[in-house]
Amino acid sequence: MWRYFSGDFMIYTSSKILVGLSSFVLLRLLTHTMVPDQYALYALTFAIVTFLTTVMNSFLTNSIIRFLPNALEGGTQRRFDFAASEIAVLVAILTTGTTAVILGALVIFGFVQISLPAWAAATIAAGAGSAFQIFCVHIYANRKRILYSVLLVAQVALFAVGAATIPLINADPVDLALLFLALSFILPLIALGMPLSLRRPRFSKATKDLARKFLQYGAPLIMLNVAVQLNTYLDQFMLRAMTDLHQVGLYAANYVVADKIIYALASVMAVTVGPLIFREWERGNAGESYQMIWRSMLLFVVLSMPAMVAMLWFPEQILALLIDAQYADGRVIIPYVMSAALFSGLASMAAYVHTLLMRTKELALIYISGTGMNFVLNLVFIPRLGLMGCAFSTCISFVLLFVLIVWRAHYHGGFLGHAKASAYSLLRRE
Repeated sequence: MWRYFSGDFMIYTSSKILVGLSSFVLLRLLTHTMVPDQYALYALTFAIVTFLTTVMNSFLTNSIIRFLPNALEGGTQRRFDFAASEIAVLVAILTTGTTAVILGALVIFGFVQISLPAWAAATIAAGAGSAFQIFCVHIYANRKRILYSVLLVAQVALFAVGAATIPLINADPVDLALLFLALSFILPLIALGMPLSLRRPRFSKATKDLARKFLQYGAPLIMLNVAVQLNTYLDQFMLRAMTDLHQVGLYAANYVVADKIIYALASVMAVTVGPLIFREWERGNAGESYQMIWRSMLLFVVLSMPAMVAMLWFPEQILALLIDAQYADGRVIIPYVMSAALFSGLASMAAYVHTLLMRTKELALIYISGTGMNFVLNLVFIPRLGLMGCAFSTCISFVLLFVLIVWRAHYHGGFLGHAKASAYSLLRRE
């Protein structure tokens, strides 16, 4: 299986490099176009859209990844796909409506001060992003690696192209950025003809049975994804509540710089190893599944180190390329955020053990405890340290989260016992 892992890794890495480059171009364009206060409004709105889309989709996307290999092995993929597509339509509609209501409430109460066009664009982006995410996950679970990679690159590249035109248009840059975000999800779906294949859900018995199966497995993962997303975006919202938009803008922009490279590597490892882990598990090869998790974790650390060292040694030169100079005061958070991203990636990979053992409720509780710790630490440190307090809180909470996940994975499945053999096989490239 390591041979397949290596091949998939190269394909996904190529796409993630392109996605990362496009994301940094996008960040440079947005920070050049927007002052920190404007970027803060964009970042907060983007966080709400991402949070709701990921949470609303979570039970379905995780269930597709978990159970599609079963359908492939059993020759029932066609029935599986039909029922899953009906559930997907309902999820996309619910995501759109929920985003409209929650974001609208935050606008009315003045927490996120965006215009009506920005609210409408963000709501459309949530619905389109939901459909795009589900579609990509289904392609990924089918191991259509090149198509999956092309879609990811296309979405970010389209957004960057749109952002490049913002200075040429006489309109609010936040409104335009959210409009181009929505279009970046919509255009790839139209190009592939996906909207034409959508049907009004009829919810046959097969669909209802599959939905119950998905909910039984995925309901705890909704709580899990709430906790994961809160761990990612809680800092920005607490900083907004306790300081001002300028601080939020500085924090959000520099967070992207610090997090993006490490997150991209973690994402490569996760999408590469996921289907292979579940496939081996379905075949009864638990030891091989654990070893593949360890290999991906070790390789992730090795690949992350050069990026972290480069950022620490040459921060001014790198930041001058990636972000506008008006955001330079926020660069003090970068070492802490990069460390947090490293442990976050390791925690997400170790969490596969809990998923394999169907202990998703416990995994959700672990992530919720990490969110609670992050919340308390932010309450303590933000009034004293401002944006540095956010970065410090994030780093501590993700380190402890990783320790908890590995400890419980070993308690239930003897996970630590496979570390030595995994490192040895990685070096031998078995």
